[in-house]
Amino acid sequence: MDDKGLINEVFVDDVYIGTVEANIWNGKWAMKPYFMHHSPRELIKKLKYDSFYKAGKAMAKLYSET
Repeated sequence: MDDKGLINEVFVDDVYIGTVEANIWNGKWAMKPYFMHHSPRELIKKLKYDSFYKAGKAMAKLYSET
C-alpha cells in the first residue's frame, strides 16, 4: 500500500512504538500506539496534532510514561 507519507512509523531508542497517521480531510495527525498504556483509548483517538512531528513527540512522551 502506498501511503504517500500519510503514515509515519515512530521509534524510541530503536524500538517501534507505533505510527502517526494523517487525516487527509482536516490535515490533522493522530497517534496509533503499538504498546500498552494507561490512557483511555477514547482519549487517544480524540487527540489530534498539526504535524507528524508533534504527534510523534506526544506518542514518545506517552511511551516514556508507561
